[in-house]
Amino acid sequence: MIKPQRFQAILTKKEKISSKVYEVVFTLQNPEVMEYKAGHTIMIYITTGINRSMSIASPPSQNHELTMCWDVSP
Repeated sequence: MIKPQRFQAILTKKEKISSKVYEVVFTLQNPEVMEYKAGHTIMIYITTGINRSMSIASPPSQNHELTMCWDVSP
């Protein structure tokens, strides 16, 4: 099992792909590379008390940026 780690990233792309789904891409800043396996999820810290769990949609070979699909339905 991989120990939880903290990464910093910036949102580099946000594209609306349907009425309630966005594709988002985060580029890693510190550290610049993340090792993960297909199907892994990450917890995104938005602000104090607001976090989002998301599945990584990009392949593990794309380890410097993370692509995710975000359903904004209530």
